[in-house]
Amino acid sequence: GWDHPTFCHIPLIFNPKTRKKLSKRDKDTLQFISEYKKHGYLHEAIFNFIAFLGWSPVGEREIYSKDELIKVYDPNRMSKAPAYFDQKKLDWMNAQYIKNMSVDELTDRTMELVKEGETEEAKRLQSIPEDQLKNLIMKTIHVHQRDVNKLLEVIEYVWSYYNVLDENFNYDLIKDNEDFANDDVLAVLTGLKEKLENGADDYSQAIKEVGKATGIKGRGLYFPLNLAFTGSTSAPQIYEIMDIYSRDTDIELLDRMIKSLQA
Repeated sequence: GWDHPTFCHIPLIFNPKTRKKLSKRDKDTLQFISEYKKHGYLHEAIFNFIAFLGWSPVGEREIYSKDELIKVYDPNRMSKAPAYFDQKKLDWMNAQYIKNMSVDELTDRTMELVKEGETEEAKRLQSIPEDQLKNLIMKTIHVHQRDVNKLLEVIEYVWSYYNVLDENFNYDLIKDNEDFANDDVLAVLTGLKEKLENGADDYSQAIKEVGKATGIKGRGLYFPLNLAFTGSTSAPQIYEIMDIYSRDTDIELLDRMIKSLQA
């Protein structure tokens, strides 16, 4: 007594690089939903993205919740042309969901990926005590929520911050740069180190005070600090990076760069 359903087929899905039908032999595209999950793609984003393969709603809007998609989905708007599996579009869409999700929710989902240990990156974090790991993940998300495409990138950042003292930063980026006087760089580094040793806990304010005391601002102030705390000349808000580390680690990182410049 069951009514036969009406079947509808979406268009073929093509690889945008080869312009041919997507197949299991394509190495540029993950093949299974489980692979997307372990790389930190959110199920909400996957649902949204797949719905748009060979179909589009009225208007330019692209981010829809599951309930919204069910409400607006119209089979008559299905395209007859091939649909292209655009990885960049999926990354963008996943990034939008990450940006709009709470830090607490993203922390829980990242912790879940670590516990499942489906990637080498996740397995490495299992060696960190759970309470410490959760705090580290939360702080890392707070810093990088606006610039990551998937949660696997969060996991990679967490590992790099956890092991920062094992890194060998290249301070020659400052030494060999004519735009930065060695004495000015040392004044910034030693000034901030002294403030941390004297108990300063508002890192943003401490950096501003160092800039005011030395008369150094802008690039001259932040370029050396980016290098000291991340090994890179560009970074997110450096005082937020400092807060990820312990105070002792912050002081150690400053001291390493100071000693290198004085050598």
